[in-house]
Amino acid sequence: MTKEEIQSIHPESKYFENESLSIKNIALKNGKSVLGVERSKDSNIIFSMDFNGKLHKVTIEFGTKDYAPLLLKLNQLLGSGTNDLNLQANSMGMIMGAKYWGGNDGTKVLLFSATDGGIFSDYKSTLVVERPLKANIDKKSLGLN
Repeated sequence: MTKEEIQSIHPESKYFENESLSIKNIALKNGKSVLGVERSKDSNIIFSMDFNGKLHKVTIEFGTKDYAPLLLKLNQLLGSGTNDLNLQANSMGMIMGAKYWGGNDGTKVLLFSATDGGIFSDYKSTLVVERPLKANIDKKSLGLN
């Protein structure tokens, strides 16, 4: 799936790049539920493109209280997963509860709860689904027919 295909499905999305890292993203404010968990209408879904302009990663933002229901659902669907102690240790307390699941095809699913670092900041849950850069990703393989 390419940037153009995503924007044709979601014309209200916003495209942005991080020039120094050559990262191309499309952000979409979207409050649709994911995995049965309701999301705020101000929450983002971020589609990240690889160096070939193909979809590589999807990041979905959730609220403060959504970590536990997401973890239960992912454990049901994917098994128990693994604690990502490196991510937690390197975050200087800004990330907690990091779990990941890896597929045989190189697909990774990461769920974590993080704060933006402010003293009174809430932790927000984030779900990341990432495919290997070498994978040929299409709409069908992502279930977006």
